[in-house]
Amino acid sequence: MTNGRQNGWGYDLSSRFSIIIFFMASPSSEIPHAHGQERMTSPISLETAFMSASDVRASLPEQYQAKFDELREGILSFCHEFGIPVEVLKSKEVLRTYLISPKISAQRMQEVFSLFECLEYLVTNREPLKNKIPETLAEVETFFNVREQCEVQRELLEQIGILKNGFIRGIDGMEYQCPDADYVTQLLFEQRETLFTKYEQGFSRLLLVPFVAGLDGLFSAFEQFLLDYKKTHPDFVLNKNPFVARSEYHRADRIPSDLVYDPKSFDLKNHQGRTKLEVVEDQFDAAEGQARNSTAGWRILLLQAPLDNTPGFRAIPGRWQGKTQGQKIPRPDLDAGRSPKAYLSVLEKAKDDPNAPYYGESGMTPEDWVMAFMTHLMETGEPLDDSFRNGESACYLLGTFYHSSEYSLTEKWPAVLGAEWAGEVEQARLGSNNCDQAVSIMGCRFVIVI
Repeated sequence: MTNGRQNGWGYDLSSRFSIIIFFMASPSSEIPHAHGQERMTSPISLETAFMSASDVRASLPEQYQAKFDELREGILSFCHEFGIPVEVLKSKEVLRTYLISPKISAQRMQEVFSLFECLEYLVTNREPLKNKIPETLAEVETFFNVREQCEVQRELLEQIGILKNGFIRGIDGMEYQCPDADYVTQLLFEQRETLFTKYEQGFSRLLLVPFVAGLDGLFSAFEQFLLDYKKTHPDFVLNKNPFVARSEYHRADRIPSDLVYDPKSFDLKNHQGRTKLEVVEDQFDAAEGQARNSTAGWRILLLQAPLDNTPGFRAIPGRWQGKTQGQKIPRPDLDAGRSPKAYLSVLEKAKDDPNAPYYGESGMTPEDWVMAFMTHLMETGEPLDDSFRNGESACYLLGTFYHSSEYSLTEKWPAVLGAEWAGEVEQARLGSNNCDQAVSIMGCRFVIVI
């Protein structure tokens, strides 16, 4: 346990028992409320022994109340397991006597101290403790809320007709199985130390992207999704042509000379990008011949959550509006108003430095953005990247690059993809931008590929 000091029988308890104030509540206690103070200012009476815990629970933000129940029940279960009366929590001296029992192993002692610490932090700070790396598959699944997020994504893919009977059909004509929650949890577990740092930086929202699906089919599904959403949400203002993509997007992922992914530069001759099918083949090589129930054909992503942990994905901060997140490695936001080349340079400089704030991050692809937009709209009722009405920023899609000289040289500059919700006309748009030009209302959303 972090900060625990071992002695002859276990851990020093002197700094661990302020948590007992959260088990009981009396009318005279000052409990934090949504519109009140941030922290508790006086101890909670212990006589009622959990009878008023509902008051403490109700004082927390709704999204954290289930976590309160989980931690509280864990401590109750511990007391029941070892025959410890709940009433003894009113005195750390008496509780110490029970904990000295040889029946309680050092491991179980550490587990209950962890519960104490997490519950104390939750009630005091009104948000969960985020500085303890999960150590088991179950902890990872809970930490990232994997099962619920995967189910939401799966339902959306089925709703738009991309996922059928658990499979998507790729541009190569092959079928690719949708990764399930167990598989995603395993991937997160294997990378938990690195991903924990990114979690602290806000990367907690999962996104399943059917990467190998054709762009044309995905775009058609996106347009129909917007039209269907309008039918069920009449107040949502939508253009009769809800989605527009430049003609260069048409079949671009099927023609090797047009669109490449994961470019290392925006040089027409030395971009080092790969076609969609080359990316998928590389995924198979990395999986060492595993069957098609691996992540081949999919991009499994982590995106940043809003700062207040509300549903959806975090907006790209406007110019000078960035914040800093992260404890181990603080990560300043990259706000809007830089050129695509400048954003890509940040990624390239960070890729070999685990201590860099942007280590392990990538730019989005059109497939990523379309799936993120639909998920965000479904969860929040608001469009993503509305640079007109919501004061947000449009998004450069640095994960892709048009390197076709026929297209790029006609425009006199390499074409960097971009996406936005054009609030002035209530329409989603995919376009392209000059890689050297900085635009005040355009920024970049980075993702973690797991």
